[in-house]
This record gives sequence, C-alpha cells and structure tokens, in this order.
Amino acid sequence: MKKQQGITFIKTNTIHTKQAQTLGRLASGIVLSVLLSACGSDTPEQTEAIHLERAKAYAAQGQYKAATIEYRNALKSTGATIDTVLPYIDMMQVLGYDQGALEQLQAVPAELRNEAYYQELTEIYIALRKFSSAEKTLAEHVKADSPRVKNLQAQVAFGQGRVTEAQKLFDAVLASDPNNGQALLGKALILLQDERQAAAAGLLLDKVPTESEVYVKSRILQAGIAITTGELEKAEKILTDVLTRLPHTDQMIADKAVVLERLAYVLTR
Repeated sequence: MKKQQGITFIKTNTIHTKQAQTLGRLASGIVLSVLLSACGSDTPEQTEAIHLERAKAYAAQGQYKAATIEYRNALKSTGATIDTVLPYIDMMQVLGYDQGALEQLQAVPAELRNEAYYQELTEIYIALRKFSSAEKTLAEHVKADSPRVKNLQAQVAFGQGRVTEAQKLFDAVLASDPNNGQALLGKALILLQDERQAAAAGLLLDKVPTESEVYVKSRILQAGIAITTGELEKAEKILTDVLTRLPHTDQMIADKAVVLERLAYVLTR
C-alpha cells in the first residue's frame, strides 16, 4: 500500500509539473503575443524613428553594415523622409559611395525635397565633379546665405576654373569664422596651384581644427606637400598620426583608404 501511495504521489506530482509547464508556455505565448501586437500597432513614423535611432547608434560605433540595414528599414517604413535620408547620405559619403548616395537622393519624392536636401545634393554633385549640375541646383533651389552654402558656391566656382570668385567666397566665410575647416582647405587648394605657395598653403592647413569634418583631408594634403618637397619622414609622421586617429570600423572608410595608400607609397620610398 505504501508503495502504491508512492507511485500515486509520483504520478500526481508529474501531472502537476506538466500542468505547470503547460501554463508557463501559455503565459509566455500570451506575453509574446502582446509584445508582437504592440510592435504591430506602431505607426510607420514610429517604426522609422526606431530604426533611425538604431542606425545612428550603429554608425557612431563604426558598425556600418548594421547601420545600413537599419537605415534601409527606416526608409521602407515611410518611403523616404528627409530626416532619414540625409544622415544615411552622410554615412555613404564617409564610405566613399558618392554615386550610390546620388541615386538614393534622386529617389526622394519631389514633394519631400527641402533646402537641406538640395544642399546635400549639391555636395554630392561636387564630389562627383558634376559642377554644372551643382551650380544649377544652387541657383534654382538654395536661397540660404550660410557658411556652408558659401563654401559650396566656392567649390563650384573653383571646380569651373573661376579661381578669383572662389577665393572671395572662401574669404567671406573666414571673415566670420576664421576656423572654418572647409574654407581653410579650399584656400589651401587654391594656393597650391602655384608651387611657390606650398608653405603658405601649409600654414592654412595647420589651422584646420581637429574636430572639423575635413581635418583628415587637410592632413592628407599636408602629407602630399611634404612628399612633393621630399620631406618623406615628415609625411610619414603626419600620415601615421592621422591613422591612429581614425576609428575602427567594419568597412573601409574613404579617408582611411587614401591614408593607407599614401603611407604605403612613403614607406616604399
């Protein structure tokens, strides 16, 4: 009888355990359903905002592959809002995907295009050396008189050979912002048209702040000046220093590719 009671107890306990497991699975299923329904109830704008936040976080960490997926998911949510497109374009430029950036911008519906859009479009045209398209975009769609716009106008003028006009525009930017990196770089490039002005160009490049978005480009140009004047050790030092400042990323960024190429050239010399 005691044995039977023991068997009965084991069977009963087993039944209770199975019931508990079943209830646990049901509870988990209910929780999961609630979570899924909550996600499903998000508006397209909320979904876009979630993906956009993730994309920016990944990009800031140098995880560009994951950031690309999140940017694309964000764009799928609402089509192509400017808030998502512009930071995505900025990241594509960092990676050197200028043609892809242009195609992405051209896919934005006309009704969503604002002045910030057209400034970004102008920048891409300049990167692709499509100076006529850049000039037309500025003339027809950009009314702002900001330092960024003046820099864009100067780059277009310089690209089309209107050097005096470009210099005046860069000077106008520097008059109000003496540490404007883009204007300093632009003036240095103008000076470098004359080999005798290399030293003056170098002094301008020295003024580009480390936090400027063109700081790496300015240092690459300084290394180029050093290579031209035969100062290979100086060039090596500049490029090595820049390399240590560049972030670790899961994809090669455009500036880093140039630095490595120049450094390899200097070291083999």
